[in-house]
Amino acid sequence: MPGPKPSFPPVSDAGPIRLSGKLVTLRPFQAEELPAVWRNRRGERGHESAPSARERATWLERVKARGAFVDERIDLAIDADGRLIGEIEARRCDKAMPPGVYELGIALFQEGSRRRGFGSEAIGLLASLLFDRHDAGRVQASTAITNDAMRRSLEKSGFRDEGTMRAYMPGPDGREDYEMYSLTRAEWEARK
Repeated sequence: MPGPKPSFPPVSDAGPIRLSGKLVTLRPFQAEELPAVWRNRRGERGHESAPSARERATWLERVKARGAFVDERIDLAIDADGRLIGEIEARRCDKAMPPGVYELGIALFQEGSRRRGFGSEAIGLLASLLFDRHDAGRVQASTAITNDAMRRSLEKSGFRDEGTMRAYMPGPDGREDYEMYSLTRAEWEARK
């Protein structure tokens, strides 16, 4: 099944990145959305307090970048029908891995936004941007082996399971096993 067909602005367009699919639009964050993002991060990732001044300044710098890479990372809002429903990011891995490798992360803020195709489409849109505009050779993502929804989203987007990273991520009950997924440029081109 082919991936989503995003609509890209011309490469020379100085405006903010805006990637539109059938279900979601990826767009830059607005400064006033920080509280919603931080509430999600606090609940999902164990943050216990408001963002520090440094974290806030870094986030606001990324907002000003309007969807461009800042500090080897791009952060975009996931919007459905004009509502902020999540966030997606891509990190360049050039310092730790070969050039052209990017890693994705995604979070949908509410249970009601999950299992509706929003995550799969967002992953496909961002992967397309990385392959088409940023010369990615490989896009990868990892998730807890128990995160069936994320695993399905990655597989629907054409990512292949590469195996288990044992005792990878610290968790409340010790270290959790994570599954690594990837999509190569050749696989992406074959899906177009």
